[in-house]
Amino acid sequence: PTLFRSRLTGLFTIVIVWVLISVYGSQIALGIGEEKSSRVVEVLLSSVRPVQLLIGKVLGIGLLALAQAAAMLVVFIIAGFASGSSLVHGATLGVVIAGAVFVVLGYAFYCTAFAAAGSLVSRQSDVNSTIMPVQLPLIITYALSYTVIYANGANTFYHVLGFLPPTAPIAMPVLYASGDAPVWQVVIAAVLCAAGTATMARIAVRIYSNSILKTGPRISFRQAIRESRNA
Repeated sequence: PTLFRSRLTGLFTIVIVWVLISVYGSQIALGIGEEKSSRVVEVLLSSVRPVQLLIGKVLGIGLLALAQAAAMLVVFIIAGFASGSSLVHGATLGVVIAGAVFVVLGYAFYCTAFAAAGSLVSRQSDVNSTIMPVQLPLIITYALSYTVIYANGANTFYHVLGFLPPTAPIAMPVLYASGDAPVWQVVIAAVLCAAGTATMARIAVRIYSNSILKTGPRISFRQAIRESRNA
């Protein structure tokens, strides 16, 4: 029963992680695409630097996303203790906390990437197709999580996904909830994800700064990365 509750909590946790990253990440990309297509960004960049505009947008929407996640966590814990539910004891509470950590890390990783993707387009209608390659690792991991959460042991491939920054925000909470990853592995995955987020942020800032004022056909990721290195 304890493992079942832990896995059930893990399932709800990854759904929340998936929804928050997808919804708010898309909002960032769409907002940047709209500012670029309407030329509003040119006015904004006359007053602030590109990196300041990017950080402000990611942090502004991020605070809303994290406030929503924190509110859900607080309601879960308070309601659980008030009702005497066993879901707030033992491993299940740990799953929720692990999920909250990876919500923060996952948001920081993906939303900087979404922001860079949004800067590559000149028309807002192209944003969804542009962010799809960025979101693909998260989609695959989320789909696979349903085959792992109730399985008798996760396979090696999914264990590897738990330590990779693009997939850890979904995979590691699943592994922890299913009893396939101890706490020390969760900590290592969080550290690796934080390091990956710092790297992604540097790449995203360079792509954004180099692409946000460009007009014309959509810029590919390969071209954007190459031009950012030469900038």
